[in-house]
Amino acid sequence: MIQKELYECTARDGEQAPGVSFSAGDRVKIVRLNDALGFPYTEVGYPSGTNGPEVMKAFRELRRMDLKTKLVAFGSTSKVENPAEDANLAALLKTGAKYVAIVGKASAEQALVQFGAHPSDNLRRVRHSIDFLKQNGKKVIFDGEHFYDGYKGDSEYSLKVLEAAANAGADTLVLCDTNGGTLTEDIREITRKTYDDLRGVGIDTPLGIHFHNDSGLAVANALSVLQYVTQIQGTLSGFGERVGNLNLTTLIGNLDKMGVKHGIRTRKLRTANEDLCRLAGVDLPTNRSFVGYTAFGHKGGIHIHGVKKGVSYEHTDPTRYGNKRRILMSHLGGTSAIEAAATQFGIVLDKDDSATKTGIRRLQVALADRQRQGFRAEQSTAENYLLFAQYLLKQPVLFEIKRKHYETGDLTGKEESSALMEIVVGKKGKKDDMKKIEVDGGPIHASFKLLKRELVHKFPELRRVHLDDYSVSMARRDEERSSVRTEVVFKYNGERYRTVGVDPNILFSGAEALVKGLRYAALRHRYGTRQMG
Repeated sequence: MIQKELYECTARDGEQAPGVSFSAGDRVKIVRLNDALGFPYTEVGYPSGTNGPEVMKAFRELRRMDLKTKLVAFGSTSKVENPAEDANLAALLKTGAKYVAIVGKASAEQALVQFGAHPSDNLRRVRHSIDFLKQNGKKVIFDGEHFYDGYKGDSEYSLKVLEAAANAGADTLVLCDTNGGTLTEDIREITRKTYDDLRGVGIDTPLGIHFHNDSGLAVANALSVLQYVTQIQGTLSGFGERVGNLNLTTLIGNLDKMGVKHGIRTRKLRTANEDLCRLAGVDLPTNRSFVGYTAFGHKGGIHIHGVKKGVSYEHTDPTRYGNKRRILMSHLGGTSAIEAAATQFGIVLDKDDSATKTGIRRLQVALADRQRQGFRAEQSTAENYLLFAQYLLKQPVLFEIKRKHYETGDLTGKEESSALMEIVVGKKGKKDDMKKIEVDGGPIHASFKLLKRELVHKFPELRRVHLDDYSVSMARRDEERSSVRTEVVFKYNGERYRTVGVDPNILFSGAEALVKGLRYAALRHRYGTRQMG
């Protein structure tokens, strides 16, 4: 089977996900990310849409770069009789992109209901728009919107749309399951018939597919028609309207299992998904296939015991996708989980030592207590190391916050915050004066700056610790007695790690996470651990 062309469209179609919006700079980063991964096509955006200026700005910047991925501008068929007068097509030309994708109705009903266009008028729009773009030297990818639903209602007309596009010079014909509701058996049969019918009238234009995931079948549907299609469109992390688009990362992992070539550098997929999610302002789901934090994570005691004995609970090699096996420490895992997690840090526990046995029991009690409080920190390797340091390695606490007070507001028209803390260094550290800092920004920023300022003279390695991100969620819901969970992400010597704080007071939960994050870096500097990841 020939290598499949994977077409990545997060910067345009992925932006239709709720709450997601990309600036020109974000689009450039997405393109560069896709280029590094080896995607042959990257859709940059819709230049005549509401965010057209950002798309145009991105194209201007991208034109100056040496990229292998083909930049694609997205638009639609002409809305006026003469395509040369259509603002949407003019915007496509203005981007300077060699490749353009235009969407047109492949359903007679959709053309009539949405645009009030007679089926014959819709066919003319398709022909004239593609012909215009070809005359202007463009490679044209035609997306047949609602193709599968249209085919079910009037297969003859849906085929006529594809024929019109092909005869006008389209370079690829893309069959779209726009509603994402077509079942795999129907996808396979309609695609097969379409392929055969087009070849039967002498049209050998390559076919592509664009599937939405409303029924959770986008990847399965794509895998069912590989023999008929050349191009597969989707988004790297599944972003898209409603439920989302075909998840290319999941698709790639399954193409590997089938021995189908795709040309993507898979060892970069995990970090690429994390980077993309940060650009979108969302967290990468921990249970995402192949690249999620827990995709190869083991929490149950029986599973962990089996993994230690060489039994596999993993369907593929995690390192192939930039991931790795993780032992998730929790109260469910028992002693096996703690022993296995220790090896991840280069720690060998003596199970016969009475002090070790006591430490393990105390650690198990602490894990159960943290679970009840809502820490949900088994995914944080830094948190796990701090527990080992406390209960089994007898490493010192180094420093802690004894008292704290915050003020924050915008009385001057901008956000300002102050933090007041008593920071004690060492287990028997003497009481110190309260230290204060005032910053432009929020209380997390103030706390972080104050802690670093007061600690770097004794722990100079903390100069290299940087605050990367943080998020707040509910830890335990109990009406007015609810508690808050703050997760803070740090960067230290090229490593990203996270720590968690839980408290009824949102500011105090942040302070807990911050001091633990700095403590982890200091302990690691002094005692050494493997990279956490």
